[in-house]
Amino acid sequence: MEKFIESQFKTEPESTLDKLNKAMVAQKRTSLHKALVYLVPSEKKVVYKGPFAWPNKCHMLAHMLFRRELFAEVWGGCAVSGPFELFRIAGNDKEVYIKMPHINANDFDGFPAWTCTRERILGEEATRLVPTKLSQGFMELSEYLLLPAEDRTASTLASALIHFMHRYICLVGDAAPRNVLIKVGRRWDHVAVGIDYEENRTGGEDKREQERAGGFFGMICGGKKWSKDTIRLLDDVLQGFKATFVEHLVNDIDTKWPAVELLIKKHGMFEVIRLQSMKDRTKALIDVLTPPEKKRKFVEEDESEEDQPSKPYFQ
Repeated sequence: MEKFIESQFKTEPESTLDKLNKAMVAQKRTSLHKALVYLVPSEKKVVYKGPFAWPNKCHMLAHMLFRRELFAEVWGGCAVSGPFELFRIAGNDKEVYIKMPHINANDFDGFPAWTCTRERILGEEATRLVPTKLSQGFMELSEYLLLPAEDRTASTLASALIHFMHRYICLVGDAAPRNVLIKVGRRWDHVAVGIDYEENRTGGEDKREQERAGGFFGMICGGKKWSKDTIRLLDDVLQGFKATFVEHLVNDIDTKWPAVELLIKKHGMFEVIRLQSMKDRTKALIDVLTPPEKKRKFVEEDESEEDQPSKPYFQ
């Protein structure tokens, strides 16, 4: 795993650090351990994030690279941030930064000017300019849900729910609605984009059982407190797209385990990813979304197939 990440490292000159020290930041820090997201006015199509202590944050960076490739290249169903380029500043091998495309990089012609406020940032001595999300062409999912119904698209919200299902299957931490951004194009063509999926959920099997007992939203929320209005609005989407979600889980995920296994090998993550647990969580989602009469059909089909045991290192 560590060797794979190191193979991805590039080196940037010291001037890059000076540039980041003067850059805007995309959002306020919620805690001191969080990396900053930097926006450089002269490079509007690029976002920087960091620093990440190396090798302390090796597992976090490994999960980020693995999940990005899994979500974007294997499962699909919802756009995600990335691809990511990892780099270190010349002369400093203890910190790693990420460089990636801005999620609205292909549509900046419609958003030529950023509206900024100067803010105090947790852990930073100097104030920083913080551009509003809407002036960059996107908003958080929770803000999007506040729009009038006629200004939202159900398919966009369905994509957001797919991303939260992916997060649950992989036990991605911080399932807050802010971790899905909605791109709002010039023609109000909306795209949900999942972000910040490098962290892991906390807790053991007791917490996983509590999540399953909470049904669909218990699983995808992962202990995060979503407002009643958020759940009510997204439950309406769930009811309308339930068949679509089951089809995605069955056809786009449950048939792709060989590809997932190859991806685990590629990233050298045998010791930190339990494939069988991912399969179990996928089945839990299918079960909670499938009406009883449909479940009987799935059981009959499963019993007609030969068992394919997982390899020992995934037990």
